[in-house]
Amino acid sequence: MAVKKKKATPKRSAGAASAPSAVLRRFERLRKEAERVLKKGQQQATRVRDDLEKRAQRVTKELETRAERYLSTLEKTVEKTVLRRLDIPSRKEIQSLARRIAELEKKVASLGTKATTSPSPAPGEPASTSTA
Repeated sequence: MAVKKKKATPKRSAGAASAPSAVLRRFERLRKEAERVLKKGQQQATRVRDDLEKRAQRVTKELETRAERYLSTLEKTVEKTVLRRLDIPSRKEIQSLARRIAELEKKVASLGTKATTSPSPAPGEPASTSTA
């Protein structure tokens, strides 16, 4: 018959009582290290996000500038080609004509006040000799 051996039970020494406190100290060190690593990771993520936002703003401004340039070029091209072919005046020409009309209206108005004071026949009309 075989003799059964008893399982060896670990003997508790004087240091065994401090084992739970050693585990707690190690756990606390690991927790603090995890907090430090997490904080560092969050700071890095914030820096990366800020950098990406700045880059996106720069790219957006650059695209807006390019779009404005292309639109301006397109307007000039349309004005030069299409409007000229259709004999349609440009905005600049219309503004110039508007200024010219305003000047002529002032001249006509000043001539109108002179005409009421001393009537003179209009060019091409016969002078009237009758008095009413």
